[in-house]
Amino acid sequence: MNNQPKRLVSEQTPNDGGWHWDRLVREANDRLGKIGKHGKRAKIKVIPKPGKPISVQFSLPGKGQNNYGLNLPLSKNNLVKAEEYSQLITTQLVAGTFTEDWFYSLIGKDKKVSEEEKPLTCGEMLEQYKAHYFKQRKNDKTPNNCWNTSYRYIEQALLKHKNNLINLKILREIIDKTENNSSVRTYHLNGLANLLGYFDNNEFKQIIKRYKAENKPKRRIKHIPDDTEIMLVYQTGFKIPSQCAKKWRYRYAQWQFLYSLLAIYGLRVHEAWNIKNWDTPVILRNGDWIAIADDTEDTDDENEEGKHVYEQYRGKTSVIPAILDPKNKDYLLCIGHETKTGYRVAFPMSPSGHSRHCKWIKEFNLLQPLNLPNIPNPLRRIGKNQEGGIICTTSTTQWFHKKKYGFTAHALRHAYNIRGHKLGVNQKILADSLGHGLQMNSSTYLRHEQTESKIQGFKYAVNEDTYKLLELERLKARNEYLEAENEKLRTKLAMYEAIKDKT
Repeated sequence: MNNQPKRLVSEQTPNDGGWHWDRLVREANDRLGKIGKHGKRAKIKVIPKPGKPISVQFSLPGKGQNNYGLNLPLSKNNLVKAEEYSQLITTQLVAGTFTEDWFYSLIGKDKKVSEEEKPLTCGEMLEQYKAHYFKQRKNDKTPNNCWNTSYRYIEQALLKHKNNLINLKILREIIDKTENNSSVRTYHLNGLANLLGYFDNNEFKQIIKRYKAENKPKRRIKHIPDDTEIMLVYQTGFKIPSQCAKKWRYRYAQWQFLYSLLAIYGLRVHEAWNIKNWDTPVILRNGDWIAIADDTEDTDDENEEGKHVYEQYRGKTSVIPAILDPKNKDYLLCIGHETKTGYRVAFPMSPSGHSRHCKWIKEFNLLQPLNLPNIPNPLRRIGKNQEGGIICTTSTTQWFHKKKYGFTAHALRHAYNIRGHKLGVNQKILADSLGHGLQMNSSTYLRHEQTESKIQGFKYAVNEDTYKLLELERLKARNEYLEAENEKLRTKLAMYEAIKDKT
């Protein structure tokens, strides 16, 4: 009998109690695995040594699986607490309401924020957004004007609170600077929405939405003169008053000339100072109109090359003759690139028709040397940084207001558009002549048409249809008469043929 002691195989269990922690964590995770859904449950993850931190592991949409520390060292009591936390986290994940702010509030710890995630101050938001705004509009002709329209009060408030974070009080301070039921408030509410949207800030989305719903600006209807009124102002609105000083009398003819241009071509005021083909023919090259020498001039050495260019391009559709060219019958006007919507061609239009059928060209005495109002630096913008209106436009507005014509200079542009619709001008061509989109041409501009003008349009349409019906009846009666005459002639012909056969 062997009295040697039996050799026991070691289970290789660590003497630091680590095996015990593994078991406890595994049992806790087994219990946690029975709740929640796959991909929407939290489990405990620890390093099995006392004093080491406990963390939970779960997945978040867009971030994948991550470990979040619970700010708890490993102990039996803390392990029980970690399981409770995991149950609560699983509940939030399943409900889709989990946020990191809620998690850090649960464990009583401030969220760690990187430099990139730190909230921006009002000053920092303004600086970043303004740089983005002007970068997107670097090709616009008047970006500062657009900025002031929608962000003037926003910029003032953000600069005032530049070291603070954006909050509801600042938001209301901006909105309260605008009047309710006004277009100014509409522009600034849209500006706030764009600015906050750029920083993915949805905290104030509902508030802005409510202000938008409560803001209902009344649509202001402009007075648009009809063609009779336009002609009457041309005939009576530029008479020189007896008390006018002799040195200023020439101005009335200049303003009348500008009035004629605006009425006949539907121009924006500043475009009258950007006409390229009044005295000389032009051709479109590299996005603008280039003058071509007139072949009626003396052909000296300086002019010879210009004449050759004109002869080379004569007859091509891209060449537009001078307005004052006696052979010109279409009177197409070339507007230069330095305008709101860039270069374009505009055609004249009066109630009688457009282009060569436009009687206003002669009735308004337009075929004369260019005679615009004598305004110093007419195309310079007003203001310290040249961010205001154009001088010639402001001066024209003042003239119309002073003379009390009853409508603005810009109203002549609306009248031109309405006239074109009544004459049945192709809408795309009409929009191109005005220098704006087809949508604006057929909606924004036409909404200002006066009720009287619409009634006249209806009467015209009814009269036209009545005339067409009467003409149709007349042609029908004429046709019946001719048919009867033909029948008589056929009968006579048959009779003569019968007599001829007998003879």
